[in-house]
Amino acid sequence: GHLNLRGFSGAVPLYEVVAEKDARARLDVVAPDLPALVGRDLELTMLRQRWTQARHGQGAVVLVSGEAGIGKSRLVDSFVRSIAADEHVWVESLYCSPLSSNSPFYPLIEDIKKKLGRTAGKNERDALTGLRSLLAESGAESDLAVFLLARLLSVDLPADVPQPDLAPAAQQAKTAQLLLQLLTHQHGGHPGLII
Repeated sequence: GHLNLRGFSGAVPLYEVVAEKDARARLDVVAPDLPALVGRDLELTMLRQRWTQARHGQGAVVLVSGEAGIGKSRLVDSFVRSIAADEHVWVESLYCSPLSSNSPFYPLIEDIKKKLGRTAGKNERDALTGLRSLLAESGAESDLAVFLLARLLSVDLPADVPQPDLAPAAQQAKTAQLLLQLLTHQHGGHPGLII
């Protein structure tokens, strides 16, 4: 339908949200309809060279930067599509948010929450089961790992779960190690790409 709103010259259309989608970026929505990438052969070649080096044990960080609208996201999307056909490759797309600038682990937290599904929002026992399951899949299950992941995700744990007394710096360092282990071990040692 339509609705007359103050400040608008005519009736504006109304929309209803009917479902949540997994799309987290604009290219996730329009990607099937995109025309071929033109004029980026040099950049794609450079990304493929770095990827080849990384697959041979020379890991690297590549920064794609430039002005808004020049095709950075499209370049990365084309590169990911070109390597995604390899069945032994994993790709994790993590997204920052200006609202989470005080949380350096925000992209990883959101990714872990997505993997946990709605378990973390239920009661303490269900949350604990979900955390232990996720950690077991990565070979990282321990009371310390459960504690660190629960703290990171702001999940309340039952009172009988051990809560080690760690200095803030030690907790942060151990949390970073755990996140690295979760990222690298959940894919069976295959090469991966984090965007």
